[in-house]
Amino acid sequence: MRTILRILVIGAIVIVMPVLVFIGLYSLGYRIYQFPGHSMQPTIRDSENFVGRLSTSYRKRIERFDIAIYQSNRLNPQIYAKRVIGLSGERVIIAGDSIAIDGAPIALPQALDRTGLKSKRCDVTVPKDAIFILGDYTSDSVDSRWTGPIWKDDIIGYVVFKK
Repeated sequence: MRTILRILVIGAIVIVMPVLVFIGLYSLGYRIYQFPGHSMQPTIRDSENFVGRLSTSYRKRIERFDIAIYQSNRLNPQIYAKRVIGLSGERVIIAGDSIAIDGAPIALPQALDRTGLKSKRCDVTVPKDAIFILGDYTSDSVDSRWTGPIWKDDIIGYVVFKK
């Protein structure tokens, strides 16, 4: 009888604990996403899963080089993830394969491919309550160079880590 009770307790722990952890993380806003496309390679590959956290308070603490998750209602309900380059009020200049913020060149993350930067010159002052984003694979990314800055109201969270 004790052996059966132990098996039931261990079985309950093995089944119930992961479910409780999942419910806890889900209630805290963690979600698993699958990002279509190549625009964030090599950081996030086509159809690769990653964990994001839904957080409207994140809009108040966005930092340069974060990977923001956003949903543009103007285009369609698709979810996107791109790297934050320019913050509200900053002047972003893309010329050649370099980026300057308010006139000072910035060191770019290694994952960001510079070759595609040459395809579109930009000189944009990011409006208040907006950010300037780029895909890491700049040769194949529809980002702020083409669509303009993203409004903070469209940001739904940020990438925590990828599998």
